[in-house]
Amino acid sequence: MKIRELTQRALVTADISESLSAAASRMRLADVSALPITEAGRPVGMLTERDLTRAVADAVNPATVGVASYMSLELTVADPDEDSQEVAARMLEQGIRHLPVQEAGKIVGIISMRDLLLLEALRPKAPAFTE
Repeated sequence: MKIRELTQRALVTADISESLSAAASRMRLADVSALPITEAGRPVGMLTERDLTRAVADAVNPATVGVASYMSLELTVADPDEDSQEVAARMLEQGIRHLPVQEAGKIVGIISMRDLLLLEALRPKAPAFTE
């Protein structure tokens, strides 16, 4: 199945100038566990629950520390026309749970491991072969 068929379209992002507290509030309100971080409308990183956990463990003040201090800088993306199995393999290989879907340089959605797991769980099972 193509990623475009699975992509969550309700995209929530944060600007690189925002504080960890503002980004965490946005994540809570939108009920998401990862945010693409943008600068001048272009994707520059990702902030995830794991990143927020690191910030808490470091005992930083989330109201004064910016997302840039804790976001993942290496932005791996998926193309809407990629096959879901290829994307799932890449996510497992890289140990990531959320992948922005990018088309023409713009993030158009997010694909998560949960989305891919749901696809697998709903996949029709082949009948068992009996002799």
